[in-house]
Amino acid sequence: PLLFPILEAHIRESIRALATDETFTDQVNSQLTHLALEQGARAKTVATQLGISEATLYRRLRSEGTSFKRLSDDAAKSLASLLIRQKRLTISAIANRLGYSETAALTRAFRRWFGMSPREYRNSI
Repeated sequence: PLLFPILEAHIRESIRALATDETFTDQVNSQLTHLALEQGARAKTVATQLGISEATLYRRLRSEGTSFKRLSDDAAKSLASLLIRQKRLTISAIANRLGYSETAALTRAFRRWFGMSPREYRNSI
């Protein structure tokens, strides 16, 4: 019981130090990666997870020289590249997991990112 307050203070300080080492962009990227695998990443959802308004999210990212759209697109590209390697996942399931409304939207994104369709990309690996 006597050690608990000391450990609690140490844990709080460690968490505070970790939080300050990360840029806001890093925090948003972390949320995007986590949320994209669960339900598709949306600005409102990310802002809620970070405890801020959507406007603040956009403003803070702009102040760091980036945008939610850019981070979201980069996260989707990375995750799509990983998920497409899972042969048991259909292209439709991947599109759904990444929050695309339809497979055609994922196909257009793949062409923009990699210069080929998801199926062509899967066959090339």
